[in-house]
Amino acid sequence: MMKTTARVLALLLLVSATIACGDDDSNNDTAPNNDTGNNDVNNDQNNDQNNDVNNDENNDENNDENNDENNDVDPVAECQAQCEVVAACQDIVDLCGDLVPQVVAGCQQACEESEDARGQINATIGLECSVVAPLAINGFELEELCGDEPPDEEPIFSGVVTLSDFATGTDIALYHELEDGFEAIGLLNSEGTDVVARSTGGTEVAVLDRTSATLTLLDTADEGVTRTEISLEAGSNPQDIRRIGDHYVLASLQGTDLIIFDAEFTQSTLDLSGVNADDTDGNPEMYAIFDFGEGKAGVLLQNLTNFASVGSSYIAVVDVATGTLDRAVELPGGNPFSFFVQEDGVILIALIENFSDQTGQVIAYDPSDDSITEDIFTEEAVGGDINSFAPADDGFLVAISTPEFTTSLVHLSGDGELTEVLATAGFDVGNVDRVNGFLVATTAEDPAGLLVFDVADATTPLGEPRSFFELPPRAFFGLK
Repeated sequence: MMKTTARVLALLLLVSATIACGDDDSNNDTAPNNDTGNNDVNNDQNNDQNNDVNNDENNDENNDENNDENNDVDPVAECQAQCEVVAACQDIVDLCGDLVPQVVAGCQQACEESEDARGQINATIGLECSVVAPLAINGFELEELCGDEPPDEEPIFSGVVTLSDFATGTDIALYHELEDGFEAIGLLNSEGTDVVARSTGGTEVAVLDRTSATLTLLDTADEGVTRTEISLEAGSNPQDIRRIGDHYVLASLQGTDLIIFDAEFTQSTLDLSGVNADDTDGNPEMYAIFDFGEGKAGVLLQNLTNFASVGSSYIAVVDVATGTLDRAVELPGGNPFSFFVQEDGVILIALIENFSDQTGQVIAYDPSDDSITEDIFTEEAVGGDINSFAPADDGFLVAISTPEFTTSLVHLSGDGELTEVLATAGFDVGNVDRVNGFLVATTAEDPAGLLVFDVADATTPLGEPRSFFELPPRAFFGLK
């Protein structure tokens, strides 16, 4: 991996100093007509390789030149030429590889800026590579300096963060929690103000711009390399996308058709408007996609009319390869608004009914047999509408909102004890997710950043909020 020019410059200064001053015996053995007991010889003896010449007659300013023949040679040019000679030694080329041009550049910069370095580098003129290369490699650990960078620290966990002020634009960032801090890498910047990121599975991330109705697929393994950009139907309000085998399944809040892309992104559709006969507007409000395995996708349908819950919500189970409805599972409540997929495949779903009435609950749905367990916990127990949640070792960490349009982060223990972790004056608490034994919540203000918790203690954040970039974080999901 390439190192910085500043590092190379420092390296060359050290190397040149060692060659010039640190190994006089090598110079004496190589130079012709040199008395080994005398480092300061008379210029007439033609010792071109001697670093410390004391020529009282006419060589006061040129330690590295033959006085009679080379007074007209530009010492800077001579030094810069020697940089290329030294860097071309095969041992250094083999070791430094692509770094060689930077080695030369740093050396030549030293020739221009430092008289001492220039004299020291010129003192190596005439030395063979068999002398210069070992001095550089062994004396100053070029194997370490020119070798590969040490491997990056393995993150404790990683995730993707959506940051936005809903006015000037949106940033999508790759986040790494580290032993001694964190790292945030920008993946995409959008002028859109209603943009969400979704995991399609693995290291791939989909960015859905709801305003412009566009889909962008990014590869987080390559720090944001764009794989595909697709324009969607205007006004469709895309909500979620999931990769199922070699297909992509896309859910939109507006419109009746589930969109299925094959490996070449050829589009087909499946009309889901008839799943719930009680939904009078004919729009199923597709909200989320789950991978049920065996080529099946679960599509979570909110079934709203004018954004109000109408009867039961459903999960439509779709055979992706054939583009057909396999079955529809009725849920015991309306308006599914958040969810958490457990490691065993069971999906916890918050059915919040209508906002502000606090009659909702979290259920557990097992796609292996379509069984449902109700009242995992209720909105009444947490004191607000359930916006997002994730399980801790004891109970749940829950983001809630109130009729006054404020948000809080609360912990509901297994025995029903409620602890307020954070309260905000606005709609600032975003979502909560669990990844690799940690819980992560986003807050947009007071404080702005990511709050990280150990799953063993969901009431006390670990350290300060992780704050980065200018825009406030709105959502986080872990890369698992």
